[in-house]
Amino acid sequence: MRSVFISATTRGFAELRSTIFQIVRSQGIDPLEQKDLTPEAGPVRAEIEEKISRATGVISLVGPFYGFPMGPPPAEGRARLSYTQHEFRYASTKKKQMLIYIIEDSFFEPDLLAEGHRQEAAQNLPDARHFRNWQNEFRQVITGETDKYGWVSIPSKEALFTRLARIDWNLWPDER
Repeated sequence: MRSVFISATTRGFAELRSTIFQIVRSQGIDPLEQKDLTPEAGPVRAEIEEKISRATGVISLVGPFYGFPMGPPPAEGRARLSYTQHEFRYASTKKKQMLIYIIEDSFFEPDLLAEGHRQEAAQNLPDARHFRNWQNEFRQVITGETDKYGWVSIPSKEALFTRLARIDWNLWPDER
């Protein structure tokens, strides 16, 4: 059965991930998502990698929010991967088929966007002040390598739902 790992930060996408889960399931695809994972750092990474490894492919929502950081803070000035960034990189190394949606700021109501960034900055983590920059750099890497990643810019929920409805799952490998 075909399956897809749904990758997105909780901040800004928790409810949307649930909707995508239902859309994918209604199309006869087994959805896997990160919210089912345990809270401990070590097991989370292993569970992410296990789910991505067994998934046929990955739907990756890359929005303006950084997500939750993995591991200890890096040396000053070095970017710290979020779990969502790790999911993306791990799927890339496993050469998984990926649908990459770069979620534009216009996707969010201005107040929700501002509140998300305030929450992100308010995290009680030593490197939280860098999160927005690291996420912007990550998005630039993806959009700068169009031939490698083949991403699509998404300005609204309607645009995302239209894209999801038009996925031709027959083009994805069937692992029966």
